[in-house]
Amino acid sequence: MMWREKNLVPAVSGLVFALATREALDLYSRSFGDARPVNYYWDRTTNAPLTVPAKAMEDFITIASTLDEDLIYLTEISAKLREGQTVRVKNGPLAGITGKIVRIRKSRRILVELPGTLAIASTYVKMEDVEVLENGE
Repeated sequence: MMWREKNLVPAVSGLVFALATREALDLYSRSFGDARPVNYYWDRTTNAPLTVPAKAMEDFITIASTLDEDLIYLTEISAKLREGQTVRVKNGPLAGITGKIVRIRKSRRILVELPGTLAIASTYVKMEDVEVLENGE
């Protein structure tokens, strides 16, 4: 009999999110001299390091923490996916998550985007477990 072993691997390699000020990260980076361990993702519209809103980061972590095999990580988000209705999950393990309701692989999912980096799509979500938010609240 053959045994299969499952291993957890990072969904995104080489990407670390830091809760810090720009000054603190620059000071940390300078402490390594020429071997600088910090590179920033840049927001092309503001020409500043990319900042991820706290709520989006919390929602992303909540979905990723479910360790569901049906999660989908997206590094490119089409305009069509961004057009989905904004909803909040009312029930279940994803209660409190805010995102766009999208259809991927014939299944309704909640898409949480970390602007400028990536997005995560949850496993199937029942419509009775979500509430539509007006104007993206």
